[in-house]
Amino acid sequence: MEYKWERCPRCGSAKVSTGSGKWPAFLLFFMSTVMCIIIANGVDNQLMEHPIAFGIIILIGLFTLFACIKVIKSGVTSMCDTCKYSWTPKKIED
Repeated sequence: MEYKWERCPRCGSAKVSTGSGKWPAFLLFFMSTVMCIIIANGVDNQLMEHPIAFGIIILIGLFTLFACIKVIKSGVTSMCDTCKYSWTPKKIED
């Protein structure tokens, strides 16, 4: 299946770049992992003795899981390099 993204629908420019949501999801996962490690080291890796820190880490993990799923499911996006307009390309029917 092909995508139709040759021209920007707003300004008609041919300078269009496409991308998926995998890199933003990876960056979100990496940053949340770093935050969890910092919190765990802040309580000397004794999370069972600090239930608030443990709960915060669980909430960060759940937020990251749902956010990464949403970012990846958003699919391919196109952005015009001229006017910075973003859109989802339409699939060409066979």
